[in-house]
Amino acid sequence: KRNGGVRLMAGIHVSGGTYSGSGDFTADWIQVEDSSTFYAPDGTFKLVGAGTPGGALYQLWYENNAIIYNQSGTTLFAGTSIGTSYIRDAAYNTVGREYPFYNVILDDSSNSGISQTVLPFWIENDLTVKANRTLETMTNDSIKALGSVLITGTASKIDTNHATAINQEFGSLHIAAGGTYDATSGTTTINWSDSRSSIWDQRIYKNDGTMIHNSGTLILNPDSDPVFGGGTGSGGLWNVIATEAGGNPTYRAYATPIIENDLTVSGTLTYGNNVGGGQNHTVSGNVVIVSGASYANTGATANTQNFGSLIVNSYSTFIASPAGQTNINGPHSGGYLWRSNAGTFTHNNGLVYINTGAYNGSDVFPAPTQPFYNLTYSGSGTVESWSSIIANNFDVGTDVIFRPIIPTEAFTVSGTATMNGFFGKD
Repeated sequence: KRNGGVRLMAGIHVSGGTYSGSGDFTADWIQVEDSSTFYAPDGTFKLVGAGTPGGALYQLWYENNAIIYNQSGTTLFAGTSIGTSYIRDAAYNTVGREYPFYNVILDDSSNSGISQTVLPFWIENDLTVKANRTLETMTNDSIKALGSVLITGTASKIDTNHATAINQEFGSLHIAAGGTYDATSGTTTINWSDSRSSIWDQRIYKNDGTMIHNSGTLILNPDSDPVFGGGTGSGGLWNVIATEAGGNPTYRAYATPIIENDLTVSGTLTYGNNVGGGQNHTVSGNVVIVSGASYANTGATANTQNFGSLIVNSYSTFIASPAGQTNINGPHSGGYLWRSNAGTFTHNNGLVYINTGAYNGSDVFPAPTQPFYNLTYSGSGTVESWSSIIANNFDVGTDVIFRPIIPTEAFTVSGTATMNGFFGKD
């Protein structure tokens, strides 16, 4: 059969034959059996009801060996009067036609409701969830959308939060006003590519709605230069890994989102806080720069970086904000509040402010040939340091116990050294 133009049909059941669609058309539901072929329309295929032979609550049912060609069209799942409806796509990841869907939209169509995927949901291009609709994965299932993922409108939501931590994959993620991403406690990977993205400003991630991180990890994996963050929404991220899929990308990062645990910058890339001349950044946990990566505050405006700790590993670089401030607030990572001995640290005439808190025995391990400019220790803890060069001023606050890691370590201060606490005390 062939269907073209805009038509309303009841259900479509393809069993043992071929169904070819073109243009736009609307049906209540569709089911495609094993060894049957469905050419999805190249326009918009709108499903407005439920009731497949496989299950009365299903809008779509593709069997394992169904042959599905998406034809670069859009599948629109309308809200139904039954509330929760189901999507079963067992035809995904078939060699040569891995993606049964090209674009997918969940539209409210005057009905709210949940569309629940009972198997992995593979989309070759964009996924959009609109007002009053929720796309929810089952306990062991995932969403893989290669293009832009947009959650937009009042009470719009993607829910991947289950007891089982199942990884998700998007091309980009924009949580617009009214939208919520209830993230997996596993990993959400954003494989961003300028060639696939439909977002004009190169935004790999933006939150204008609500982000619920569930202590999961967001992996940023671009192959070209992305913009990260911004937006006016609520909810930070937990762990973030900024990496690359080739192309030596340069990130431009906003002050938001706040990263509530750890940030790892890894690979041949530059993670730059230079949007609008320079941005503040807050990472409550550990910042680790590895595998040749550079964290570069290259904007002209002085800004403040707030980290729990900072580790710069071999062949990697941290460039401080010009005349800005890097605050290290704890907790330490592996005993270190600061470790840059194996990498490269450029002070940029800024201040490094290390709050020892009440920690005892936290270590600071700079490279002996790479100076701080201004260095301040505060808090009431004990900090032990390897040899250091301070190109300008050095301050040890009241109640800080500061001592060399071994007695032969050397400290050179070119400006003023102010000791209000204790230096060299056991």
